[in-house]
Amino acid sequence: MGSHRKILLLFAACLALGAGLLVFLSGDDGGQAAPIEVITPGGVGPEIDMVARVTRDEELASERELEGEEPTEIFFPLELSLSLVEPAKRLVADGVGAHGSGARARLEGHLFGPDSKGVTGEVRFTSGANMGRVLKCDAGGGFGAHDLYPGLSIVKVSGALIPGAEREVLLRNDRKSVLNIGFGRPAVVHGRVQDKAGDPIIGARVTMDGQETYTDQEGTFYYPRMTSGQVLLIVEKEGYAAWREKYNVKAGATITGDKLVYTLRPGAALELRIAESLGARQPAQVFLLPAAGARTSRDFPWHRYNPVSVYPGGTSTVEGLPPGNLQLYLFHAGARAKPRVSAVSLKAGRLTKTVLHLEPAPVLKGRVLRDGEPVSRALVRLEAPDQVQTTLSTFGQPAGFLEVGVFPNLPTSVQSTWSDPAGRFTFSSNEQVTPIRYLTAEGPDGETWAGEIVRRGASEVELELKEIPPDACVIEFQMEGRELALPVQVSVDGAPRVAVSLPAEENFQVDELAKGRWRVNARWNSQPLLRDVIIDLEDETALLIPLPDAAKSGGSALFNPARR
Repeated sequence: MGSHRKILLLFAACLALGAGLLVFLSGDDGGQAAPIEVITPGGVGPEIDMVARVTRDEELASERELEGEEPTEIFFPLELSLSLVEPAKRLVADGVGAHGSGARARLEGHLFGPDSKGVTGEVRFTSGANMGRVLKCDAGGGFGAHDLYPGLSIVKVSGALIPGAEREVLLRNDRKSVLNIGFGRPAVVHGRVQDKAGDPIIGARVTMDGQETYTDQEGTFYYPRMTSGQVLLIVEKEGYAAWREKYNVKAGATITGDKLVYTLRPGAALELRIAESLGARQPAQVFLLPAAGARTSRDFPWHRYNPVSVYPGGTSTVEGLPPGNLQLYLFHAGARAKPRVSAVSLKAGRLTKTVLHLEPAPVLKGRVLRDGEPVSRALVRLEAPDQVQTTLSTFGQPAGFLEVGVFPNLPTSVQSTWSDPAGRFTFSSNEQVTPIRYLTAEGPDGETWAGEIVRRGASEVELELKEIPPDACVIEFQMEGRELALPVQVSVDGAPRVAVSLPAEENFQVDELAKGRWRVNARWNSQPLLRDVIIDLEDETALLIPLPDAAKSGGSALFNPARR
């Protein structure tokens, strides 16, 4: 260990007092789980699944003892959870939240294959404030992240041994959401799409849980293998308003066509024209939002349409919209909408034309450099300290608004672009919305970074890229008196790492950690051993984990009064 090592001693006797109560409180590392979606193989709930697994584990261990077999490894694993609370290298301005501080929602889950065993894969955010994030699964199918933006998001699940899935997840700051998907016992789905007269609609595209098919001459569609759970279903056909909903598919069920019938209504079309040719080299973005009280807010796939790209001085047409009143929000670099919000009323079966206007606005210009030389294709971002609140303020909506629709971060919250061959970039300053902003740049190789705090009145900034220091910090977990090997499962910021079997008398190290303030939790057989321990990590730190006797020798590992 280096010279900066800190030894934090924690006493087992204090933790053992009231163990039953602590077990009850330890289910979520602090904070309640948001009731999103929990799907386990065969449609069995997570609590029932865990009881069944533990019961079988106990049976196997008992059989082993009856046969006189000497155990070589503790049966239950030590579970370690590490979360980065505050990175050492972070942009922080007085009076506002630090850079990235608004992303505190947590998502964890598992993917299970047809044989009910964990499978590798990835969970990709395709719509919403976290669009572009990818969470990788470990060998047991586990995935997770603790630094996500709150609100509704759409994720697509893929993997070599699974058919894939598309789900809607609700994330909340300082809360954990769970998404477990099992691909065993698929359901059979029959459905029908019709018009308001009850006649079949031929050739309608039906997307269900990421799978896609089209209706036949009778207006029917068919999925022979549909994964169970709250699946996302979208129905689209030219000339009709699209339809979306979440549908609960039960494992192994057969859904007949008379139970799954969708009636599409005639749709509306909208032609958007931007009169002024300000900054016409790149498109403007128009966000379509149902007016307050509109009934179409949740049964239409707005995430598939927003934002609409329109070049200044040109037009763009959107079809398949629901009739009703819409609000239009126009954004363009170096310009602002006049007025800030436009309103339009759409009629079924008709094309509505509207003209939007731009006026010049203050800009923030800059260059990205490396050793004084311009850098091309650097990813540059200008972000509000609180992206969630800025988005809500732009829409003029309360906090719960982001839980009823899937919306990306608005340009008032975050703008991004690539530096040109001269290293230059241009943003709308948006200082009237957020007087303090964070400006960052990442080199095209992903190994260099720069960041600046931008304050009111700034108009030009230079960003000098520097090499990103490697995550080289280490935490060593010390455990005294162990006689058997101990399985260890670790997650870092919600992402699971490879599980290991730790030989007797050896300590366990978690490496490749960033400098900063970390929160550490540890438990064994549902018993909390470390709870929300905060450490400032600079290079190497040691923590003593007070293992119970059963975790050292296996003597009474199967008996946990709190679980009984």
